[in-house]
Amino acid sequence: MATSTEEYVFRQVEACKLSCELDEYIYDVKAQEATEINDSGMRAQLKYLKEKCGLAWIRETLLDL
Repeated sequence: MATSTEEYVFRQVEACKLSCELDEYIYDVKAQEATEINDSGMRAQLKYLKEKCGLAWIRETLLDL
């Protein structure tokens, strides 16, 4: 459940911004997340891919099984 402060801030942003105006912020945040994962090594990359795509996807895509 949203806190009253969160709800207030969200409503303020929604009143003055369009969703498409937030797109670039999302890209920036996700790019930083990707950099952190990639910089953490192959095991971190595999764990992330498993969490997001599943082990079957890793087997089929990366091992051609």
